[in-house]
Amino acid sequence: MVEQGLRAGVIDVLRVEIAALRGKGRKAAYDAAMNDPAILHDCFALLRARPELFASVVVDEAGQPAAADDIVLRCGATLGQCKSMVVRAAGRRHFHRKLGGFRKIAIPSRKPRSLLSVLSLGLLGHQPPPATRRVPARGEILYRAFREYLRFDWQARLLTHYSEFSPEEAKRLGPTILEMREPWELRALTGKDGQQMRAEGGRPIFLDSALRLMQANNDSIDAEILWTVSQQMELSRLIPNADQGRMRKVVSLVAATSKFAISQLLPLLGADMRLFVTFLFVAFARLGEGEFRKCFMEGGENQWMAKVLIDRLADGGPLPSPSVEEMEAAFGAVFDRAAGLPAGDRRTVLQPATSG
Repeated sequence: MVEQGLRAGVIDVLRVEIAALRGKGRKAAYDAAMNDPAILHDCFALLRARPELFASVVVDEAGQPAAADDIVLRCGATLGQCKSMVVRAAGRRHFHRKLGGFRKIAIPSRKPRSLLSVLSLGLLGHQPPPATRRVPARGEILYRAFREYLRFDWQARLLTHYSEFSPEEAKRLGPTILEMREPWELRALTGKDGQQMRAEGGRPIFLDSALRLMQANNDSIDAEILWTVSQQMELSRLIPNADQGRMRKVVSLVAATSKFAISQLLPLLGADMRLFVTFLFVAFARLGEGEFRKCFMEGGENQWMAKVLIDRLADGGPLPSPSVEEMEAAFGAVFDRAAGLPAGDRRTVLQPATSG
């Protein structure tokens, strides 16, 4: 029922809306989406962003449009379960195509036939092919290791990165797989340093508590650990003209964040390494070096601004997921209100709101 619905109504919407599927028949469009993780990612993104396009084909048991993952659809499964089925099916296709699905191996004969038995059966000169059996190749073995953790639509774009892992590594990571939602997180694991860390059974540093950044017996940030995290998270994308020399300087300045600002940020961000580090890099990018020094570094004359900005973040609703794009948008909105204004106007904009 699920596959039938996908191959008909759902794929018809996607054939219109997704550029890579336009002009294709139903079967070709379905196969294209299931065979290409990037296209599948775009399909899921469309479903999230424009659920009204699917109002007549993604419906609950009463025939009403369904957009929440916990709603039971007409097919009998929830929308979330349907997404899981699609991600698993696409993952299996991708792993099989890249690493092989199944292979045949010969089954050794238990006892060689005697010449007399061969002659009596008339087999001389035309021996039957050896018996074989079908065994899983590396792609199927990897799929089985990952299957339990292929659950969410956001994992579609990660399938190509998952295929870089061995089945043993996938099993060792276990539920940690679901903590990593970004391609950069998986690239950090498949790089040289990540391979060594995986071989030792360790966890990526960016999944540690932000307290890991703090120097021993000191409440200040360790610049070398911050450098490692910034490289793993590919945070140079947030800084204009960020060659290695520029990034080294930015890291040294961010590492000098005042103890006051750190004490305000850590409880708010739940000591999440990714949120904590990204907030400080977004602060630097939005404020510029001069204003960052004044607001966020020890001895800065406007450290009160850091408190106001952090309070505004606290009042801004739920924290973003640890996606660099989502974090940049959420954190950047706090700073953009003050960006580009003269100092006097900026002070007015950043003043705490008064009641009444």
